[in-house]
Amino acid sequence: MENQNLSKASDPKVKMVRNALLLLIAAIAVIFTFNALSGSPSPDPHNGNDIEERDTGLISYSGRVKYLPPNIYPDEDIRFELVNTGGEKIILLRAIDQKLEVVENLDVVVSGIEEESLEGEKVLLVENVTIKQ
Repeated sequence: MENQNLSKASDPKVKMVRNALLLLIAAIAVIFTFNALSGSPSPDPHNGNDIEERDTGLISYSGRVKYLPPNIYPDEDIRFELVNTGGEKIILLRAIDQKLEVVENLDVVVSGIEEESLEGEKVLLVENVTIKQ
């Protein structure tokens, strides 16, 4: 019996199947290792449609960005306002970077977090700006 088991293990068909399985396992290991090292993210089951990702808490307004002289709000860093087509103020605008200077006098959609000025007026701390065409 032992001779029969040994002869089966040395059978060319058994060797071929065993080598194919080892090759398949090695290929799978190489693919997983490559993905782990390349930083490829695993598929996201939410695919960007998760409610928390969409609900950022940002408020959006649409209008034209107009410059305000520094003497209007001297104690605050408010240099712009958003106005409608009639030139009436919608909301005051403030940004940490230069994004409002870039879109001055353009029709835009601004998104950000609403704050209140020292005088109690609404101010939007702008995080995103999209130019309307």
